[in-house]
Amino acid sequence: MVRWFWKENRKSSPELEAIQQLKEQNSIFEEQYKILSEQVTKLSRLQYKTSKDIQEKIDGLHETIGFIIKKQEDDNEDQERRIFQMEAKTNEILQSLIHWLDDLDMLCTRLTGEEQEAWSRILRQWSVDILAQLKGLGIHELQVLGTSFDPTLAEAMATIPKKEATMKYNGISTLELTPYQIVEVLQRGFKWENGSLLRKAQVITLEKDDSFDK
Repeated sequence: MVRWFWKENRKSSPELEAIQQLKEQNSIFEEQYKILSEQVTKLSRLQYKTSKDIQEKIDGLHETIGFIIKKQEDDNEDQERRIFQMEAKTNEILQSLIHWLDDLDMLCTRLTGEEQEAWSRILRQWSVDILAQLKGLGIHELQVLGTSFDPTLAEAMATIPKKEATMKYNGISTLELTPYQIVEVLQRGFKWENGSLLRKAQVITLEKDDSFDK
């Protein structure tokens, strides 16, 4: 029995050796795992510190960008306010020039007597000067006199028969007249340089009557 037991022990010794090797390998693995865990911990701490630094830098950058955007918005608001004030002032000047031009035109039509021609020349020159100033500001007079009536550009304040028009307006040839033609501008019309309408002209047009069929 003892001999058999000894033989059994001898047979199991390779297994014991294998177990021992496994234990040694496990010890090595445990040591390596411990070292690796320490390295991972250090790396995590370093990564956390790095991430924290990066986050702080990002927060600082975000704050700086926010400040710049806010300042830009404030500057834009100031600039828009200044532009609005300038546009309002320019518009006020434009309206004053146009109304002054209306007054000059009205004076020209009311002049009578010997001084009519002299004053008319002066007033016409003033009108030319004002039109030049308006043109410099991007505003142009609508050239509607002699053209066919266009409701998008003018308002017809009155109509006149062809026969009466030939007697009232010097230089009008009956051969050139057509129905609804503009024969007088009571108030000038204006457009912006880009073509958009600023003010319609107020005009007198020819009536369409039987005389046009002759």
